[in-house]
Amino acid sequence: MTITQIFAVVAVVLCFLGMLAAAMSALIAHRAARAAVAAQHATAQLLHEFEVRSAVSTASAVLAEATRAQQQANELSRAYGMLALFSRNFGEAEMQKSQQLADSQAHLAGEIASQAKEFVAAHRDVTDPTPENLDKAVNEFQKALVAVRTMRAEVERELEGVESQRGELR
Repeated sequence: MTITQIFAVVAVVLCFLGMLAAAMSALIAHRAARAAVAAQHATAQLLHEFEVRSAVSTASAVLAEATRAQQQANELSRAYGMLALFSRNFGEAEMQKSQQLADSQAHLAGEIASQAKEFVAAHRDVTDPTPENLDKAVNEFQKALVAVRTMRAEVERELEGVESQRGELR
């Protein structure tokens, strides 16, 4: 074997080793890319689960507030009925209007509580809703939470006033 042939064999071996290293690098890069895609999917899934849990948490807060508001509105309706019994000056039409308003607030709070309860029950599986529907639901429940808290505060103030009037008439 001549020196030229030895250099040719060494060059072929070195080229083969280079191709083997390139193939190994390509395999490693492919595996890294698959791992990155899997990490992206896992992150997206975790983010989605967090958003669903956040929506369920907001709906649960709405449910609790709406239930309290409904109870307070029912108590206000009863208080107006008791006030009518103790007061001769409190007109029947005014009493009925006040009771109807309290009853309608109780009914509205009950409907909101029912919707929140259905949402919570339906979304125990966190993979279910689409992001658009989820965002819409969160926004609606956040608005409902503010509205229900406001309603409950107003009903509580009115209930205190009615209870005070009834206490004065006793």
